[in-house]
Amino acid sequence: MALLKFPDSLNDCVKYSPLKHNGAPLPEAWNIFLQMPAEIPGDSRSYEWGAETDVITKTGVSASDLNSVGAATNAAKTYLTRRGGAELRNKAAEVAGKIMSEESDAIIKAVNRRRGIAEKGHEEMFFNDVGRRSFEFSHEMLAHNEEETNIIRSIISTFQTYAAPGESSNLLEFSHWTYPSSWTISFLNVVSRDEDEDLDNDGLMVNEYLPTIGRCVLKDFNVDYFGEGYATFKNHAPVMVKMSLTFEEMQLLSSVDTR
Repeated sequence: MALLKFPDSLNDCVKYSPLKHNGAPLPEAWNIFLQMPAEIPGDSRSYEWGAETDVITKTGVSASDLNSVGAATNAAKTYLTRRGGAELRNKAAEVAGKIMSEESDAIIKAVNRRRGIAEKGHEEMFFNDVGRRSFEFSHEMLAHNEEETNIIRSIISTFQTYAAPGESSNLLEFSHWTYPSSWTISFLNVVSRDEDEDLDNDGLMVNEYLPTIGRCVLKDFNVDYFGEGYATFKNHAPVMVKMSLTFEEMQLLSSVDTR
């Protein structure tokens, strides 16, 4: 297993692990450990609702009449029969057709105004979909020597490599990209090894009080090589590097997901 850590002696940290796009392990497993950022992304969940006219509510049919489509249809037929039978239904259809050929909405509003009434709104809230969670991370990596600048460069290179798509080597698909990697993200805390806990590498344990993040894609990756102004070591490597990452969770969460 290949490890990249910054700084070398970690306390609480975030672990980033690239996988194949389908979630399978990479031939050479990479784990990147970075110091816990000053701002940890929150758990923001969004649910898409929209107000639309509920045509069933507009008809005035009660919920009890909607136990089946047949029951609702029979109720409508009974109502029309009581109002005059088939002859009335045919006449109503003829009149409705003439009205609809004109500016029906304007006519209806004009008639209702003379009757002193206005059509009631029949909007209901309809559930549409679930939004995907996104997580933004920002890491400031301050090198204390030239050796640490090489670690920082390797970390940046690893993110760039696995966030980007590849090019297909198949001659039939030479104009296609291959999918970038997916990622897992974990918040880890240092614990003593004598505790009866499931430990990660170097005596680290997953923090169950912070969001459990499902498999993600890395959508945005940005590096600021001179976060605090131009300053370099003798090897010309920058002293301070700021790295920003934006991940989006692949799975949509339902009520059974408690993470």
